[in-house]
Amino acid sequence: MLSRAQLLATPKAFVREATGLVRDFSAFDSLMINLVAIGVLFSFTNVIFAAEFYSGANLIVSAVVALLLCIPYASLYIIFSIAMPRSGGDYVWVSRSLSPVLGFLANFYITLIILSFSGITTGWGFQYGLGPMFQSFYQLSGNSFYQHMATTFANTNYDFLSSVVVSGVSGYLIIRGTRKLAWFQWIAGLGSIVGALIFVAVLFAANPATVASNFSTYAGVSYASVLSTAASQGISTGFTANGTLLGSVYAALTLIAFMYSSYFAGEVKRVRRSQIIAQYGSLVTAAALQVLIAAALYHAFGSDFISAISQLGLTSSYPLPLLPFGQYLLGFVTNNFLIIGVVNVCFMVMCWGACAAYIFTSSRNIFAWSFDRVIPSRLSTVGSRYGSPYLVVAVATAISMTYAFLDYYTTVLSTVLSYSLLGWWIAVFIVALAGIVFPFRRRDIFDSSPTIVKIKLGGLPLVSLLGGMLAVIAAFLAYSVISPAYVGVLNATYVYAVIVLLLLGVVIFYISYAYHRRKGLSLDLAYREVPPE
Repeated sequence: MLSRAQLLATPKAFVREATGLVRDFSAFDSLMINLVAIGVLFSFTNVIFAAEFYSGANLIVSAVVALLLCIPYASLYIIFSIAMPRSGGDYVWVSRSLSPVLGFLANFYITLIILSFSGITTGWGFQYGLGPMFQSFYQLSGNSFYQHMATTFANTNYDFLSSVVVSGVSGYLIIRGTRKLAWFQWIAGLGSIVGALIFVAVLFAANPATVASNFSTYAGVSYASVLSTAASQGISTGFTANGTLLGSVYAALTLIAFMYSSYFAGEVKRVRRSQIIAQYGSLVTAAALQVLIAAALYHAFGSDFISAISQLGLTSSYPLPLLPFGQYLLGFVTNNFLIIGVVNVCFMVMCWGACAAYIFTSSRNIFAWSFDRVIPSRLSTVGSRYGSPYLVVAVATAISMTYAFLDYYTTVLSTVLSYSLLGWWIAVFIVALAGIVFPFRRRDIFDSSPTIVKIKLGGLPLVSLLGGMLAVIAAFLAYSVISPAYVGVLNATYVYAVIVLLLLGVVIFYISYAYHRRKGLSLDLAYREVPPE
């Protein structure tokens, strides 16, 4: 049986004997990156989207159910991150435990989806941060300058330009080294937490009757008329078990970035402690803040009103100039420009921090592919000045900018991403299968792993049990996101788009495999071993 030291790679198997990456992130650096990637202030938008699309969803209960669904997910990723703490995360685990092509397929798809969010969320800083802020200022003051600014920041060209600039600055910071990135993530992460707590405190302190009166004064339509219009259109505003369950499927989406620290595990110090703190910590913190934000909205506006105004957003009877996201509704709760400004600026900075987190995480996955020679090995070059794999960061940044263009100026991205969760949960299902078989197919790695990885319950490895649990959860969520109750009439074109993206990973892998085989080098050599540090 091979020892853990013997499982390290030889120069023949990999590009070089060491990755060149340095373990520089602490547990709390990693937690903050995960938390920013989740985007705790995205709850302002996610709570409304969930109420909009899933009638009857109790968003407090949905968030709690989503947390429970994600715990086995986080647990499996933590154990794998400890067993094989390398850049690339599930690409490394699945390719060594189950199948190289499945490992690349799953991680390739996940990476493309992560990068798509980096291109989209950067523009949200202007569109859903500064836009609602100035709209609130205009409604409270009547100053047309604020209305002009609100319109400006809703402009597609400005939003796209901000996406390009933020993506470029993010890539530059990442290339300059991990400490620069960590510094930025702490600012964005603490800012988002402060913004969320201010929002929650202001809404819980508000008198619901006063909020209703403020809304009627500043919205140009009465609070009561929103409820009556919803009722006249047959919109149900009460809670239902089915709506709440469907809402939890969506809520799970809003939490899944908790495991991003597994993708840069090769750069995390004291990985065993760090992954537990980073993944569980970010998951619980984000879920708790989501519960608080939903509860605060219910308290200040009433759950019936939140459901009504959200669902009216899908109709021609919607009365407001902007969607009823939390940061915009704040302007009906308080007339304090400073509070409104701070919360919205925190949202904007969080969007920018999330962009950097997505580009960084994705670059480490691309690095892992390159280090295994699946894509050109030159991409894994690490610069001597900053110790950063600058080429993969540049590639990830360019893809982020491309996604931004596709999002703002074409319908391609909506086609690709409409059912993206289907492909995501298929990829997670593959990771779950790897968890089930890991102790048996790669007993050499399993036996040489830390004790926490080798825990058994009822004679079965915990990692296998978690893999089984996650496989069931992933299958349920994959079905749910394309079920008629969730998406209405199934659009075959969107399903085909997911299949094409998944198969693209297979095509790339086998082209690379055949190319290297002709050169006299088998990629199989790398997959027999854990990559070097």
